[in-house]
Amino acid sequence: MRIDTILKRWIELLAALLVGLREFRRARRALVVARTDKGFVVREGKPNHGSAEAAIGAPLSAEIVREVRGQFVTLELPADEIVVRRINIPAQAREFAAGIVQNQIERISPWQGDQVAYGFAVEASPGDAATLEVRILMTARAILDAAREELGAAGLAADRMVARARAEPSGAAITLWSRLGSASDSGLTGPRRLIAAALIGMLGVSIVLSTWAFVSAASIRTETDDVSARAAALQRQARGARTPSASLAWVMRTFMSIAATARWACRSSHLSTPFSWRLALPRCQDLF
Repeated sequence: MRIDTILKRWIELLAALLVGLREFRRARRALVVARTDKGFVVREGKPNHGSAEAAIGAPLSAEIVREVRGQFVTLELPADEIVVRRINIPAQAREFAAGIVQNQIERISPWQGDQVAYGFAVEASPGDAATLEVRILMTARAILDAAREELGAAGLAADRMVARARAEPSGAAITLWSRLGSASDSGLTGPRRLIAAALIGMLGVSIVLSTWAFVSAASIRTETDDVSARAAALQRQARGARTPSASLAWVMRTFMSIAATARWACRSSHLSTPFSWRLALPRCQDLF
């Protein structure tokens, strides 16, 4: 695989992670918008919070739009626009449920495969531990697109679209569409450019630091060589200055040793010389 392909995929993965992190942080401030026949009902994701209503095609008040700005918007579709299907799969195939549903969706959907949006939930089959029940909720993509456009006209942008089955109005909502799950190339263009710019900046900084370190190391090496040469010269000068003194000390020690030997020899010879001869020879103390 080429290095540019690997780098491109790596940047796309980082961009998707960046978008996911941003959406996760926004999801902590959730806003639920329920679509009805007359319009939209906007309420906070937390219970016991107030709500606001807007007719289809009419914008929300500027105050409400300002208050909910930056929140994660979940649009809930009405149950009468949802088709529910159920299939059974073996319990061992739980991790393959997504692929099984994708393969079955065109057969069980009233729309073409590329014209349907769906979500599913896997549940234990009652009375059969070896079987899992997959509940599939689906609707036409045209309905999703129309609902998103109507919500945009009201001043909000949907981050996720969910639905509940008519028979289970209090059940858990199933996601049919999400901005992160359908992130296209256009949706990742901004994060990709940001990551590419950051990588280029880091590369530039690394090159500058490496060049500076190389130049500094070369300068330090040169200074070290100069200091070593100067130290060697000083050592040679010091050895040269100590050589005459050492030679003089050696000469003096040698002379004193010769003188002491001569005095001892003189005294020995003087004592062994006959008395008549001693008077004619000079005394040792006169010589040394």
